[in-house]
Amino acid sequence: MDYLELYGLSEEPFGPALSERFYFESPQHAAARIRLTHAVCTMKGLAVLVGDLGTGKSMLARRLLSDLPEHEYRAALVVFVHAHLSPSVFLSRLARCLGVPEADSAAPPEDLLDQLLMHLMVEREAGRRAVVLLDEAGVLADRELRRQFRGLLSLEHDGERLITFVVVGTPELDDYLRADPALLQRVACRTTLFALESQGTREYIEHRLRIAGCNVTPFPAETCECIHGLVHGIPRLINNLCDNLLLEGCLSGRAVVSPQMAEEAAAALGIPALFPA
Repeated sequence: MDYLELYGLSEEPFGPALSERFYFESPQHAAARIRLTHAVCTMKGLAVLVGDLGTGKSMLARRLLSDLPEHEYRAALVVFVHAHLSPSVFLSRLARCLGVPEADSAAPPEDLLDQLLMHLMVEREAGRRAVVLLDEAGVLADRELRRQFRGLLSLEHDGERLITFVVVGTPELDDYLRADPALLQRVACRTTLFALESQGTREYIEHRLRIAGCNVTPFPAETCECIHGLVHGIPRLINNLCDNLLLEGCLSGRAVVSPQMAEEAAAALGIPALFPA
């Protein structure tokens, strides 16, 4: 018997994949989504979402993207795995994600900007606004890439801004922006995601279990409280710990997960080392 069968689940509730079906909207997530949506709908140019690792930034960004009507927006999610890129690679990747297939990373940055400008003008004529969600924005640590990024924010036609960026990153993103006052001044919206509070952790766990088909939670209130204390309300760590707890509960044949089990599983995962006293 696997833990799906034991706990009456139709799928893994705490898997690592960023499935929008499991999106949990706490009050702070709702407020952040409203602010960012307003920035996008009014084409503010640059909005910033900051949060520590594992606080749900990427999930929120994907939810925001999926909420945009396709007939009104040319929207793209761009993730740069490597922070050290040439300006041409940076611009060509953005252009291709926005539907410019001929964008060549070997082309000069000026040519790529011209290609992108022409494409965005065509999109605007068709009634679509361009939006880019730039996730894990470590590329902005590079001075030259920040300069190219400022150029993108200046793309306009007939007095209308042609593209808006929602930039997502860890608190280091604020350092990159402060290092470039000209870019910092262009930030029209900034919002922060924090770790969940105790009640939010319990609601988060129950929400994901419910989406996965669970009718009777194996996590009583005292275990949820213990989990919160162990992982400090960080959703990614909640997922890791709860997934392990369901497996351990299955192996021991327990229908209910205890606080002691949570402490033991957290220790096995090395979670206490993430929060030194």
